[in-house]
Amino acid sequence: IARFSGTHQTSPIHISDSSTGTGATPVSPSVTTTIDGCMIWRSCTIRPAAQTITGMPSGYDSRWNFAVGGSASGHRNGMATTTQTSAGATSTASFTTSTAENWTSATIAIAPPDAPPSGDTRRFIIS
Repeated sequence: IARFSGTHQTSPIHISDSSTGTGATPVSPSVTTTIDGCMIWRSCTIRPAAQTITGMPSGYDSRWNFAVGGSASGHRNGMATTTQTSAGATSTASFTTSTAENWTSATIAIAPPDAPPSGDTRRFIIS
């Protein structure tokens, strides 16, 4: 579970999309934002948990990379974020894994507050 602060109060999720596949390079899909300053949240889940996520998307801040459940029956999840200054299409973003496995990936654009206070840099807080 991730908690985000500094988001839009009534509509924090601006737009999202997901993808699935098999391979060693899970790809989070592109989304198109219509507002400036969204936090772009990327996640990747692979099975089994014994595999590792060896690389986060380039230019993103790594937020976590952990395993849940047993090494054979569990899964591993990675999360990374960045801020998109101007509205528009994001590119796709790739994670890398230790071996080719089934994966699920998501992109979520988290909206900033409607009217940030003067001088606010629209920084989001993740806890």
